[in-house]
Amino acid sequence: MRKRVSVRWALYLVLLLGMTVGLSFAQGNDHDNHGGRHHGEDWPEGLEVIEVNGTAILDSLFWSHQYFLDTTLDGEADYQLGFGPWWYNPDNGAERPNNGDNVSILGGIIENDDMPFLVVYRINDLFWRDSTGQPPWSGDWIHHGANDSLHVFCPTDSMSHLGFPPQSMMGMGFPDSLYCQFEEIDPDSMPGMHDSTHFAGFLCDFINPEGNHMGGGMGHSGMMNFNQEIQLQFHYDEVALEQAGLSEESITLWYMNADDQWVVASTSQIDQELNTVAISTDDIAPYYYLSAPSLLNVDSNKESEFPDVFNVVSAFPNPFNPSINIDFVLEQTSNINFNIYDLKGRRIHQERFNSMANGSHTITWTPGLHNADYLKSGVYIVELVAGETSKIQKVTYLK
Repeated sequence: MRKRVSVRWALYLVLLLGMTVGLSFAQGNDHDNHGGRHHGEDWPEGLEVIEVNGTAILDSLFWSHQYFLDTTLDGEADYQLGFGPWWYNPDNGAERPNNGDNVSILGGIIENDDMPFLVVYRINDLFWRDSTGQPPWSGDWIHHGANDSLHVFCPTDSMSHLGFPPQSMMGMGFPDSLYCQFEEIDPDSMPGMHDSTHFAGFLCDFINPEGNHMGGGMGHSGMMNFNQEIQLQFHYDEVALEQAGLSEESITLWYMNADDQWVVASTSQIDQELNTVAISTDDIAPYYYLSAPSLLNVDSNKESEFPDVFNVVSAFPNPFNPSINIDFVLEQTSNINFNIYDLKGRRIHQERFNSMANGSHTITWTPGLHNADYLKSGVYIVELVAGETSKIQKVTYLK
């Protein structure tokens, strides 16, 4: 385990985000919308295949970029494009388009009330994915009555996985096989309310051979019950945790129960050497997230030593592009230092505001206007300092 680094005394305030949309799914007809990703693109069997040409439109307002295609060249989107989860790219050189690129798309169409959704099979004559079979980006089959154990790994981090012991699926209630997907997702894309203490999210999804959901996942409620206890392991990034000022000792695992309520997994075990949280259970929830509400190196007596200079601190929009507004209220006239840090602790922007009067204030940060054109998409830390009082907020920049 890495040695801890001290962080400045700070108070985290809640930033509520709600970006989840849940829709029902029937194969080849309706679909799920989950943070810009549709379950129809995971299992596109039987879709009508079409080929269209046009200009790519990139919407970066969401945590996961959304892609559209303007085929009539009127500046309006005619199709939404499904390239799969953000981490997936085939190894043949095919790439997702940039905003304004002229592209040719071969794909399967899913009709939708607001806009047709096109599951991408080929882009500019380069293979993207097959039009049949299981999704190429994550998951594995679990078989009824199997006598061997099986691990399903998270595609973005092999230290996060589900472990199925032999004969996990027995009895008439199970199909011959289930396809299991275990993926890390942004906590802000999950159902419910979110704040800066939620630092990792996970999705568990089970699909039968016909492409229908079993249990929860992808906007569906309910838990999946097995005959044996399944071993779940969630890996976290300790560096990002420390830079965000969250305490490893207070990590909590939460899951969404059958009543769509978030519940603490009280039997989970934290391994600070491996940076993992593990639990064994025969009921698998559709969603899990990790939170760490405490701050590192906080002196509980410090709060009474200094006046509460700040009353409200919030950041909007978050994620943002091109600008973000930091709103706060001062209880007294103060000098304010405004700092931006990356997750490696490097200060990338600094401003000072002298003798700000008491009352409501807004500081707007636009990376392109503050010599930060080089910034990549990612999480950054906003810090406001007044005397001995400091408050910080995580924000996400999307290019």
